[in-house]
Amino acid sequence: MRKFYSVLAASLLAASAFAQTNMNLKKEINPVKRSFSNLNNKELRKADPTSNWYFPSDFIADQATYQSSINVLMGDTSAKWINTDGTIRYGSAVDGAMAQVIDPKDDNIDLMSTSQVPKLSKFTNFTVDSIAFQYAYVRRVDSVDNASVVDTLFVYYFKGTQINTSNALVKAGETKTTKFGMLGWNFVSRTPDNYIGIDTILLDKSFATKLPDANGWDGSLMRWKVKTPVSVNTANGTSRNSLIAYAIKFKAGMAYDTSYVLEDRRDATQIPTDTKWVNYFSGTVSSNTGPAIENEVFFNSYLSSPGAFSYEKSSLGWTGWYPGYGYENYVYSSFGAFLTSTNVGLQEKTNNFVLGNAFPNPSNGEVSISFRMKSNDNVNISVYNLLGAKVAEVANGTFTTGEHTVNANLGNLKAGVYLYSMTTGAASQTQKLIIAE
Repeated sequence: MRKFYSVLAASLLAASAFAQTNMNLKKEINPVKRSFSNLNNKELRKADPTSNWYFPSDFIADQATYQSSINVLMGDTSAKWINTDGTIRYGSAVDGAMAQVIDPKDDNIDLMSTSQVPKLSKFTNFTVDSIAFQYAYVRRVDSVDNASVVDTLFVYYFKGTQINTSNALVKAGETKTTKFGMLGWNFVSRTPDNYIGIDTILLDKSFATKLPDANGWDGSLMRWKVKTPVSVNTANGTSRNSLIAYAIKFKAGMAYDTSYVLEDRRDATQIPTDTKWVNYFSGTVSSNTGPAIENEVFFNSYLSSPGAFSYEKSSLGWTGWYPGYGYENYVYSSFGAFLTSTNVGLQEKTNNFVLGNAFPNPSNGEVSISFRMKSNDNVNISVYNLLGAKVAEVANGTFTTGEHTVNANLGNLKAGVYLYSMTTGAASQTQKLIIAE
């Protein structure tokens, strides 16, 4: 399986944990704890387009051939990783944390062949109450001195005001600028900084995945409801306000030093029987195997904190975190969030259609209105003033099952508040539209 390659120097390549490892994710695992699920991303999908699981890694899965790899997380960099040739690596084998910034406005949603995820405009309010991610938890030590080992996973949550979107760098030899979001990092505690909430998950042996072999690592999917749901109010329409993010950090439940081994990738016959092991946790990432999928508009960003970066080393303006944009092939994490649009009423769930938000809104006259048909039907979409008078007709005809978008030029309307209404048969739904000066 092809490895990831950094656009930076060879020294930074060595600092990337997942640049050195491959992972074979299994769709079926033994769900031994209620936090587990044996569902893959697409099987999590619901039929309801008003709320659904959102996995940025699916952008790659549905657009190109992709590969999955692991990102090893540890509390510090003292334990060693032994390569297949016997080379010992300290520090460069692990990351302090990994994170994903999520931008639910991303146009890539439209390219996801099997997804029914709602693409939210920057004016759409929504809530995140559950998250999920694929992982490998390698647990070789169950007890120390007759005491059970309990490792800890920390999950941090962020909303848009805590995400920096000012870091837009141009790669060497390119003219376009790629957007990405960046989180804060605390170099004293070596943890993500400025978060809105945190969950602590105690990992015992019931969470462990199958030990890796010559073919790589098996994975599982973990999901749960967060203690502090993230509610996103996008009333002012700024792109940053509709962003969310979360990060994970792992802490081993036992003391260890440089004599302990994280992983030994040599042939099993070369590994001493008295090897001192330490448990580790790995998140997963995906990369397309072709040209990088650049992102010049939206802020979906994978982030990792390589060992050196977590100790205040910086490169190309990146400190603490290293963005997925820094790799030759754009990287996404396997994080997923369950988004529920709070702008959607119950009526939409019973009608033959779901009317989406007008975009942009407010508009200077050019507007797009999206909707989903549950079956073929006649559709009329018209615009009304607040007195109830019809001032424009946007669509009138038969539309087939599936997603549709209609465009309209309402530049002849005076600035103010209007209503746009969609009608099929006896069912109708209305939303607000603002025409700006």
